[in-house]
Amino acid sequence: MRWCVLVVVLAGCNKQDAEHLESIGRKVGERVEAVTPSDPALTRAWDGLTGRGSPTGLVRQRLQSDQPLACTNIEVTSAAPGQVKLTGEVKETRQKLRAVELARETVGVKEVIDEVRVGP
Repeated sequence: MRWCVLVVVLAGCNKQDAEHLESIGRKVGERVEAVTPSDPALTRAWDGLTGRGSPTGLVRQRLQSDQPLACTNIEVTSAAPGQVKLTGEVKETRQKLRAVELARETVGVKEVIDEVRVGP
């Protein structure tokens, strides 16, 4: 929702307008959650959009959504709050670098442990 508020503010709306639109967005989100079936994939996607997912889940979602990384076997785990560990194997160094970059830029991630190997 923060990005929505930013867009509204940059578009020339004042704080009161932004708060009103955020309230509307929150109500719409609650209604969408109430009427959608409990599909785990939809729940993960919605949590990612609203920023409510765990850092580990958000990193997984970002890696799956990134075209060059979508078909890789990178496992994302966590041993501590704010920490994600990337393991697995990729074909190219740039895939490894991209995975680490996405993980570091994910909301809630404070530390990335990179154990991704580059294989043939």
